[in-house]
Amino acid sequence: MSSFELTDWEDELDLKIIALASHLEDYQLAYSLNKELGILLTNRPELLTIKKNKQNFQFSIYSSKPKSDVPTVYLIDNQSVQAEQISNSGSLFNNSFLYQQTLISTLKKWHYLVVFVDGIWTKNLLTLNQNKNILYTQAVDIKLLTKQEQAIITSLTYDEQH
Repeated sequence: MSSFELTDWEDELDLKIIALASHLEDYQLAYSLNKELGILLTNRPELLTIKKNKQNFQFSIYSSKPKSDVPTVYLIDNQSVQAEQISNSGSLFNNSFLYQQTLISTLKKWHYLVVFVDGIWTKNLLTLNQNKNILYTQAVDIKLLTKQEQAIITSLTYDEQH
């Protein structure tokens, strides 16, 4: 994984994070959030790729454009699963191993992160709690994440802000 450093501008960003548990696929959750929050999350064409123990793990990112009454919102996949096929010439069966990795290890039990940039988000937390497609939500204080995790979140959100 790349080394991330917090810079002066990152310390000043006003980021609010809500961790979500949901069985929906990322595109289904983005559609549901679009309806519930009145936003337009779109899939970024590039995936965030992290290499861990010789495996590449990819995480999807959706983002919205800010409106006058709605902040910029990001939906970030926090879990990635990669399958590795191991063929054994002496066996009739192929073995498959699944490897799972979280983007933000501090929040490893959460499937997705919703990040609000410079906006009021408490109303949105209440709305998400009522969404039948979301099992659980939790507000997350970014200061409780490791410095490296804070840098990952802020660098993802900074790219489109500047």
